[in-house]
Amino acid sequence: GAIYLWQGNDPTALGDTIAYNKIVNTGGLPTVGSGFSTQALQTWSSGIYMDDFASNAQIFGNFIQGTALAGVLLHGCTNNNVFGNIIVGSQRQAVVLQDINGAPLTGDMVHGNIIELSTTNNYTLYFNPSLVNPSNISQNIYVNSNGSPFWVAGMSFSQWQQMGGDAGSSVVTNPGFANPPSDYSLIPGSFALTQGFQNLPWSQMGLINTIAAPTITSFSPDSGVVGDGITNATTLTLTGTAAATSIV
Repeated sequence: GAIYLWQGNDPTALGDTIAYNKIVNTGGLPTVGSGFSTQALQTWSSGIYMDDFASNAQIFGNFIQGTALAGVLLHGCTNNNVFGNIIVGSQRQAVVLQDINGAPLTGDMVHGNIIELSTTNNYTLYFNPSLVNPSNISQNIYVNSNGSPFWVAGMSFSQWQQMGGDAGSSVVTNPGFANPPSDYSLIPGSFALTQGFQNLPWSQMGLINTIAAPTITSFSPDSGVVGDGITNATTLTLTGTAAATSIV
């Protein structure tokens, strides 16, 4: 995963906050008996991968696009709260709740997200329905721009809702994205905003501009041979340049 957490088989840890990340085209190249595999759908990357009981996390406000396996993958986890994320362009699944040895995924919640149907018409949500509380998946906005069949955990979306899953969720062709695939911000008055979804803080997400390290041009006093960079003084005056807001 672009973001990978492993909890050492201890589901009682306090958990983490994973928020406001921009994860795009994670790729991934698996190995097979003969070496690397480049066959379609044999890449196994996820956007956010909570592995081996990594539990009690708050996962919100993330933009995840173009993963090969899953936007968010919860593996044997409990009590994770996945909400307010935008997940688009997933090749296989958008969200996976994968059990370990048939243990229930107690308390994992997936709600209030904008989720685009997977590009292969595979299961957009993948899990064992007998190990997940259907009511914990709700109030999501699913994007189905071309009317493809919508499958959830081996059943149709309507069958899943009859089980109690995705109560209050919607399926729309466009929740109000400004200009996909380049701009997934939500325009004023969009359907998603009217449903209570909060626009992501786009200007604060993505690559962070780095600040050049300060440059020291001289120091004083310079004992011994001037210019050799060696002094026995314990208190120095440094001269040089530094970018604004940098720390010296």
